[in-house]
Amino acid sequence: MMLVLTLLSWVEIPRAVETPDIQQYAQTELPGGALQRPTLRRMNAGTCRGKVVSSSPTALEVEVTQNGTTQVILVRIGRKTKFMSFRRPALGETVEVEYKPEKGSRFGYVVKVINP
Repeated sequence: MMLVLTLLSWVEIPRAVETPDIQQYAQTELPGGALQRPTLRRMNAGTCRGKVVSSSPTALEVEVTQNGTTQVILVRIGRKTKFMSFRRPALGETVEVEYKPEKGSRFGYVVKVINP
């Protein structure tokens, strides 16, 4: 019993680290004493419709045109992705992708191939 106690006394036990109050970081003080909460940019779930520009085993790049501007959107795909028409879309095909934010990027849950 005494041997166990002496061995344990030599073992350094990490102490709980004191963390600062989260409210300290959640609010910033403006001139005049007013408090302002920081705004966070959130990505919402949505759909996009466009042509497939690039395809890899883990992602699709879809060229989307909205209000006269064209942009390429990267959509991650995986085991949970449901392909309507039961196949992966070919390059140049028009698709409609339903996506949700997951780990900081768009994850496509439903990919529908739209026949021209």
